[in-house]
Amino acid sequence: MGTKRLLAVSWLQRILAPAFALYLRFVWRTSSVELYHPHIPRDFFDRKEALIACFWHGRLAPMLLFWPSVKKEHVAEAWPLAHRFRALVAPRNEGLLFNGMIRRLGIETILGTGGLRSISAARQICESLRHGESIFFAADAPRGPVFEASRELIRLAQSTGAPLLPIGCASTRRCFFNTWDRFLLPLPFGKLVYVFGSPLYAERNLDLKSFEETRWELSARLNAAMENADRIARNRQGDDYSVRG
Repeated sequence: MGTKRLLAVSWLQRILAPAFALYLRFVWRTSSVELYHPHIPRDFFDRKEALIACFWHGRLAPMLLFWPSVKKEHVAEAWPLAHRFRALVAPRNEGLLFNGMIRRLGIETILGTGGLRSISAARQICESLRHGESIFFAADAPRGPVFEASRELIRLAQSTGAPLLPIGCASTRRCFFNTWDRFLLPLPFGKLVYVFGSPLYAERNLDLKSFEETRWELSARLNAAMENADRIARNRQGDDYSVRG
């Protein structure tokens, strides 16, 4: 049985979801946090504006640690605890596993693949943004190509008018997996690094060329934020800061 079919088994999901959530909580409790350019999201929140926070799918694990991290005083200065957000999760296979795990970390979720492909998910996203709740969205989900922002994400930004905030994240102690998204698992007793990139708006009436230019510009900003986070983490621990698995 393949990995994806295994992850679709409900009883296995019930075991893995709390186990992984417990592991991430341990990582959070034993790690410190560094933020770079925290004024970028704070400026939006000071104006009572919600945003679409996007990251690469392979950095999902450190991004999940961002929510409990906002309870730390210096992090809350950038992302106030009072500002709520929800995460978009695929409604099948490993997405359901992540949904169970994410909810155990205290993060509300929206089930829906590809944002606006699901009418129910699109309605929940628009309602959340309208009520001042930001949305966390894996930009290259659900199946890639890796490090390439999806067209659905750009359409979502067009329809809602919400800004796209690229976030790069890394850890000084981490393990890479040989998956399509180059999944990064943070290890305990490290430093979590978050880099906020320049926000991007997607205008409603874009021709095909401008639409693709916007999509590639978001991809470039996401890659720049991720590379900056990796560089900072590498400088904290030297060249051998990562573990490959």
